[in-house]
Amino acid sequence: MKYFGISFLDKFHCSKGVCPKTCCKGWQILVDAKTMEKIEQEPADRRKTLLRNIKGQKTDSPQIRKRLGSCPYHTGEGLCGLQQEGRTDLMPRVCREYPRRTISYEAFAEIALELACPEVARLFLEEKEPLSMLPWQKEEREILWKIGNEDLPFLEFLQELRQTMVDEAQTQERFDVALLYRQYRCFDAMHEHLMRDKRAEANAVLDAYRNRCQESRRVGEQEDLDAGAPRQMLFFPMDLVDKVIAHQLDLPNLAVNNAYLKKCIRLYYRLCNGKTAEEAGAFFEKVWQEMEEEMPGTYDKYRKYYIYYLYEMLLCVYEDYHLLKTILLGNMYLELYMVMDAIAWLDCKKHKVTYDLELQVRTLSSLERRMRHNTGVTDGILSRVRKDFL
Repeated sequence: MKYFGISFLDKFHCSKGVCPKTCCKGWQILVDAKTMEKIEQEPADRRKTLLRNIKGQKTDSPQIRKRLGSCPYHTGEGLCGLQQEGRTDLMPRVCREYPRRTISYEAFAEIALELACPEVARLFLEEKEPLSMLPWQKEEREILWKIGNEDLPFLEFLQELRQTMVDEAQTQERFDVALLYRQYRCFDAMHEHLMRDKRAEANAVLDAYRNRCQESRRVGEQEDLDAGAPRQMLFFPMDLVDKVIAHQLDLPNLAVNNAYLKKCIRLYYRLCNGKTAEEAGAFFEKVWQEMEEEMPGTYDKYRKYYIYYLYEMLLCVYEDYHLLKTILLGNMYLELYMVMDAIAWLDCKKHKVTYDLELQVRTLSSLERRMRHNTGVTDGILSRVRKDFL
């Protein structure tokens, strides 16, 4: 099988015991069937000890039995005891691979990195080169998900679609809501055709869009863009974003599991309570402009996040053909990131502290940990978007 990896993949090295947010706490850790088989082959005493740390053994989803929120193998040095023993074969597959996210699409696999990991978030924020998927010719990785429906022409269509959207986002002089809406309208049109099994019409929409992008680049056009106007970023209205923050992110256990994000959300309430959706939107647009003036590259950071999401998630549409759901979810993730990033920056200004790389890493990884790694949160966001946006 051919492997492709996100362009900064080979720069990742686990920070182990010095990690500011260990992955041995706060997660639901599922134990895969292959690891369960390995455990069953251990000597009786060892097997008994290992199984004592697994609950739901007779279900389809056995998982590590945590102690006070931590994995029982988590050592005082902040390391994995099984890894220290050299028995990585007894670690759940997700523990062996995290933060790598390897997905098989039948003939090839792609390896992305989860931004919830602080070290990955750091690499992402430090990366200066345009993101891409490059051939990975080093060691093979374990497949976390297999996506396949024996429709290779559709997979090729998705690859072309992703490259078209990434190329446009990379080359656009300014990353703003005009680009987001232009791409969304294209996704929406193709989705309507795909849901009616009109593949040829969806291909025609993509061809027309790609030709338009190429022609715009050739003549240097900037459609829907007034170079002298302030940049606008909000795709979703702030009242919808507010509902997602209040009902999907700010749940009762957040202060225990993710104290930093809880702090940001409290600051968000303090700054936005009493504002209308329009006033809140104008407030954040002004803050992002100020951030760009004081920290040049802020808008490009959001551009990079959008592109990273396209690389990580767009091919997953191969599983269910639901193109619109995927792009709407990505746009909401982007907007939540921009809002929380602005809140963290404002808090630093208030306390006359530099919003340095360490704090930016903390903001990104804390938010990702909450909004991207809980199926209940994902389902809730999608339900809210369907109800209030579509």
